[in-house]
Amino acid sequence: MGSVAGSGIVANKRLGAGPLLTALTAGWMLVGALLPLGQTPIMSANEVACALVVLVLCGWWVRTGSAAPRWLLATIGFWLLFAPLVFWAPGLLGCLNNLVTGTLLILASAILPTAYSDDHDCALPPGWSYNPSALGQRVPIAVLALLGFTMSGWLAAYQLGYVDEAWDPLFGDGTRRVLTSDISRWFPVSDAGLGAISYLLEAITCFVGGSRRWRTMPWIVLLFGLMIIPTGAVSIVLVVLQPIGVGSWCTLCLTTAAVMLLMVAPALDEVVATWQLLRRHRRRGDSWWTVLWHGSAEATYVPPSPSPSPSPSPSPEDESGSWPWHLLAAAAAGTWLMGAPYLTGTADSTAGANHHLTGALVVTVAVIALGEIARPLRWLLLPLGLWLLASAWWLPGTTTAAIWSSVVVGGGLLLCAPVRGRVKARFGTNLVP
Repeated sequence: MGSVAGSGIVANKRLGAGPLLTALTAGWMLVGALLPLGQTPIMSANEVACALVVLVLCGWWVRTGSAAPRWLLATIGFWLLFAPLVFWAPGLLGCLNNLVTGTLLILASAILPTAYSDDHDCALPPGWSYNPSALGQRVPIAVLALLGFTMSGWLAAYQLGYVDEAWDPLFGDGTRRVLTSDISRWFPVSDAGLGAISYLLEAITCFVGGSRRWRTMPWIVLLFGLMIIPTGAVSIVLVVLQPIGVGSWCTLCLTTAAVMLLMVAPALDEVVATWQLLRRHRRRGDSWWTVLWHGSAEATYVPPSPSPSPSPSPSPEDESGSWPWHLLAAAAAGTWLMGAPYLTGTADSTAGANHHLTGALVVTVAVIALGEIARPLRWLLLPLGLWLLASAWWLPGTTTAAIWSSVVVGGGLLLCAPVRGRVKARFGTNLVP
């Protein structure tokens, strides 16, 4: 009996600050439910119920040191982030209170216990020239995600009634028209709020796991990729629908979509490394499902250090070449197409809608393909260029200026697509034709 208790004490000492922070957060949730923070009764009841469950799970965690209560606590944290949207929180303080407590729960249960779950040397995936899970790879994504959260949060504040004015520096009343449009009303909750919480979760997930999480926590890496890549696609769809379905642009909406696009390529390399890991285990006859949830003990390559002091992991800046000029030019051409209908007299026509849509797709492909590991996507510029050349002549509402715009941009895309640009990094297999 004494040995069991002793082992439990040793296990508890290894838990770190996570349980303490969890208990303090639960205490604050109980206090916050009683404060006049502009919460509805159902929100207060939700916070009390969550706090009591958190205390029970915290006790389970401290008693056993098991991972199960940690991930259940993180799930409650996720729910608290979304609760203000579900309940349409009437007060800003109540909304912020849920955001803070949800973030603290995820920090205590998912980030602190896993931050040092594996050593932080420069171990690389087989055949790679850099570590896609290195902190230097993830911090820029987190910074972009927090920037997106700030801008989307401002838009959500207008939709939820916390501010009276939808500020837009370029398009006047455009932001208000977009945020109150029928497209926004398709969503049962604030669509800007959904975007803000998605950005916040992406920033948080950046810090879950250590420098080998591509191998030790494959499911987190794939979840991270799923949060960024499909969300980027949704952002582009919503941006395309603005001029077509609403007839207006929204400056902050465009900026957040651009931020999301910049996040896709840096997040993709870690997803590819994890996919390669699962594929290697499947070819060996192992259960990829087991590896997905429990990780792998596969050996990794550690570059030799020429000096007694440890050398840092190769940074993405060292391993990646400069952004190819032809892809930057393609992105600029796509941006031109998105705005061209207002200059070529096709703003309210099918030809103008075609330019809006095709331009957004060109920008998406070109920006994502700037990343070396995503460079094969540049071939998608080929069908987009062919479509512009083919559709220039027969779409209703076209003008001579619009035809020339389609021909010049389409021809330029045909020239850009075959050019790969410099690729210095190695990704395990020949992924960059």
